[in-house]
Amino acid sequence: MTQVTLSLSVEQITGLVSVMRLEGTVMADAEMAMAEALEHAAGEGTRSMVLDLSRVSGIDSGGASALVKLWVLSKSRRMSLSAIGLDRRTREILELTQLAGVMPLFDDLNQALSAAGAGTSIPGPAGANKLEFTKESTTGMNRGSVVYWAKPVERLRVTKVPGAVSSLNVDGRRPVGPIKGFGQMWEKTYEIRFSDAKKTLVEIAATAKANFVRFQPPQNNFYPSPAGIVAGETVLIRSAVGGIPILTGVLVSYADDVSFTFMTPQGHPESGWVTFRVYREANETVCQIQGLARANDPIYEIAFRLHGAKFQEMTWQHVLGSLAKYLDVNVPVTMKKRCVAPNLQWSQIGNIRHNAQVWTLAYLLVWPIRRLVRIFKK
Repeated sequence: MTQVTLSLSVEQITGLVSVMRLEGTVMADAEMAMAEALEHAAGEGTRSMVLDLSRVSGIDSGGASALVKLWVLSKSRRMSLSAIGLDRRTREILELTQLAGVMPLFDDLNQALSAAGAGTSIPGPAGANKLEFTKESTTGMNRGSVVYWAKPVERLRVTKVPGAVSSLNVDGRRPVGPIKGFGQMWEKTYEIRFSDAKKTLVEIAATAKANFVRFQPPQNNFYPSPAGIVAGETVLIRSAVGGIPILTGVLVSYADDVSFTFMTPQGHPESGWVTFRVYREANETVCQIQGLARANDPIYEIAFRLHGAKFQEMTWQHVLGSLAKYLDVNVPVTMKKRCVAPNLQWSQIGNIRHNAQVWTLAYLLVWPIRRLVRIFKK
């Protein structure tokens, strides 16, 4: 086993500007340290935080979620958040996750300082407020390497469509994350924990990928591409929420040997992503599904508050329960949820024009007419 390390230090450059320097691999575990560093800087009067990513070797999907939550926290503290030192790999990850759209990216610190109205770089106390932690790698691989991420795309393209489903509401739609949604941002975490696992972490993750379709509840039908759950591929979905049909899908935005992430397209009930991961904690094996998302538009926000949230929670509990049964472990599925951002993003109200459920109903109403037209044309 190798050690995956992230070192973090904060340096106050001027009275209003601080730099958070990250070195190593950014994973979900970085969230608390980054949040503490930002809160400390805010308490010292910082109004502009600059992330120095020049020594970041990788960002996995959990690390991307941690960065999104750092951005949310910076907004709540009325601080600006920007980044410097990005190589091509890191820039692509920020573009795919849409962080690049809300977090200005600069070539160097002087550019960031100039944009913040702070002039040129003024050295602060070296190594100030340094935090460091080490996490054992689950596989010894380079977690967060660019090879595990999908390439950023302007619009999704579906080349092969199974006969039982349609690429409506997926093909031609933009992938969207939790930054672009309308409703409150929620993080929901579902877990099963057990000891004496008969399979390795990689084998458990492979089992989840291979059987993800079978693990869905009856009303959910997933149709992966022939390549399977691989970064850059799409998964088409035919489902029903409250008895109302919906055709949609997801992009596999990230997939490594022990985790994979689905990112939603425009019009999906949620704007965000869902990550499956398996890891060891103490003497236990943990299988986790974690979602970070907002309702995509006002219609979905109302639906989630009425009954949609319960349907969603039952779905992922069913998936993990099915995995536990397959692995022959008799453990309950636990769920934790927290509201990361309680505000509604009224700037995103226009998302309603892409509502997949509305488009699905229109498609199903028109389909019999189109079929009759084709018959008469023969």
